[in-house]
Amino acid sequence: MAVFEKDWIQRVLRQLAIFFARMLRLKEAGEYGRALQELRGAYGELLGLPWDVLGAVDAPTAAALLGDPEKVKVLARLVAEEADLLALGGDPVAAEQASAEARRLHEAAIAAGASPDPVA
Repeated sequence: MAVFEKDWIQRVLRQLAIFFARMLRLKEAGEYGRALQELRGAYGELLGLPWDVLGAVDAPTAAALLGDPEKVKVLARLVAEEADLLALGGDPVAAEQASAEARRLHEAAIAAGASPDPVA
C-alpha cells in the first residue's frame, strides 16, 4: 500500500470517528432528519463525490466512480448508517432498500480488494 493511500485511510478513519460520534448524538436526541441531512452532506467531504451523485447510481457504478475499494467500503458504511436513520425516522421500506444497497456496496468493495470487515 502506498504512503498516500495509508495517509488517506488514516485521515478518513479519523473523520469517520468524529462523524459517527456526531450521528450518535443526533440519534440519541431523536433528530433523525437532521442526522440524515448531515450524513448526506458528508459524502462529498469523505469521498469526493456528493450524495446526489452516489445515491443515484447502483453499487457497481458507484464503485467504478470511486475507484478505490476502501472508498467503496466507506460508502457502504455511510449507506448502512443512512438505512439505520431511515428506519428510526419511520421509513422501513427506504431503510431496507438502503440496507440492501449497503450490502451490495460492501460486496463490491471486497471483490475489488478491500479488507473484509463487516458492514455495521
